[in-house]
Amino acid sequence: MNLSSLIRPLRKKNAWLCMLILIAVTYFLWQRNPLPKDEELIAHFQAHRAEFEELIRRYRAYERSANKDTSLWFKEGNTPALYKQAGVESIDYETPIWLPNPYSVETAKKIDALLTTAKDFSLLYKYGALKIQLAPVHRYYSYNSRYVAVWKDLYFIPEVPRIEDGELLGPIYSNGKYSYRERIFPSLNRFPDYWKDFECVYRQIEQQWFLRMCNGH
Repeated sequence: MNLSSLIRPLRKKNAWLCMLILIAVTYFLWQRNPLPKDEELIAHFQAHRAEFEELIRRYRAYERSANKDTSLWFKEGNTPALYKQAGVESIDYETPIWLPNPYSVETAKKIDALLTTAKDFSLLYKYGALKIQLAPVHRYYSYNSRYVAVWKDLYFIPEVPRIEDGELLGPIYSNGKYSYRERIFPSLNRFPDYWKDFECVYRQIEQQWFLRMCNGH
């Protein structure tokens, strides 16, 4: 038996081993969630709960008018210091509007009537859900080969939402249908199965507080 006959099977074996390692690494990177663990965000939320609540109060109470640039509300007074203390990058509203008794058709009709006369976004500033992006952004926002971009933030709903069959239910429209149904999971430390493009998924941490993870595919 010559040396080449011994080396050939060894090379073939090494090639298969390298291929298996490459497949394993690719699968790991494909499945890996690069964002901070839920537990880190929850601990941060609990440590700065008072600051978050005060920032929400200021966001809601800030007087906005058509002849005033209100996008820099967080620059006034000691709000920048509060932002820094709480580790907040930004706060912004999201639709739909949450009034008391959000699953009532009467409430939905009231919102419809208010929107027909509304001249600005004041209803959303006061009654919309709020997304709170933590700082620094690059820790909670990551580019990803699978979903282009993924991110986590805190999400506050001004009324106690309804959760049924693993879904967060939005306020109902005047036709009685839910404005949205979003999936809820016990953990967002891994990517959910069958994650649709641009879908956000949630983890409830208190009645009105959630962690949210979204993809920007």
